[in-house]
Amino acid sequence: MFSFLSKKNEENRLMDTLSMLGNMNERIEILSHQILKDVCSDEANITVKLYESILDNDAFRDLGLFKIKPTPRDIIESSTLEDLVSKFNKRVYINDEKSGFTMYSTEEMSRASYNNFVYSYNEMRKTIENTLLESNISVDEYVSMFKNKK
Repeated sequence: MFSFLSKKNEENRLMDTLSMLGNMNERIEILSHQILKDVCSDEANITVKLYESILDNDAFRDLGLFKIKPTPRDIIESSTLEDLVSKFNKRVYINDEKSGFTMYSTEEMSRASYNNFVYSYNEMRKTIENTLLESNISVDEYVSMFKNKK
């Protein structure tokens, strides 16, 4: 009986801690946005918005397996997944003998994983374009912001 009460007590403490961390995270996010708004240039603010819009995309995470960390500009300038991967001197290897959604750290993947990767990449590009559109900036304007900064 005491173990049940102890377990329940620990669960409550854990829930309180997680709730507190969630609240702190929200506050930090609000402060970060305010600091960016007050201190950073327009191009920095837009770039932050773009990163926020792509960080949860499956393709962005999967590119990490290739040790590729693209910028929003890299994604905009690469119309296909293959263009982006080759820009970083990498290559995607499709192993048609593998089934299901299998991806390896050796840049090899099943056909199903590759198709999902391409779909996610295209969605990520659309997200970037929509984010720029919402910010009243064309893709060309955004790219030109960084022409002399590479």
